[in-house]
Amino acid sequence: RILTFISTLITLGFILMSPMGANAQRTVQEAEIQVDRLLRDARSYYDNLEMEPMDDALERIIDIARRFGPATPRMRGQISQAHILKGFMISLNSPNDVQGIKRFFIRALEMNAQAQLTPEIRTPTLSQIFERAKGEAAPQRRGG
Repeated sequence: RILTFISTLITLGFILMSPMGANAQRTVQEAEIQVDRLLRDARSYYDNLEMEPMDDALERIIDIARRFGPATPRMRGQISQAHILKGFMISLNSPNDVQGIKRFFIRALEMNAQAQLTPEIRTPTLSQIFERAKGEAAPQRRGG
């Protein structure tokens, strides 16, 4: 009887866990799609010089990253790009906030060690800050 009870509990556990696992996967996939859309939106806002909506889109990506983490390699790259753009936004709004800019660049590099500044936002000053961030990004947390 005890074995039958334990077997029933295990089976019930698997039944209850299966939909949860599928839901969690779907949620991560939905998060990845949302991050992708928000990143495209942020770039579009930048192209149209709409900095406030761009910043809002980047903040939403960072919020999703806090909730889901870099759940997939693609999300890792997307979140890394969002952090680079956020550092760029800080450079526009507070050009003297080198630590704030560098903090976002470090986060980008910890998500993706191959991250780079895009030509559209690359300036000599940002390139210098980015190079310093490379030296400070935690090797054990760097993504590939």
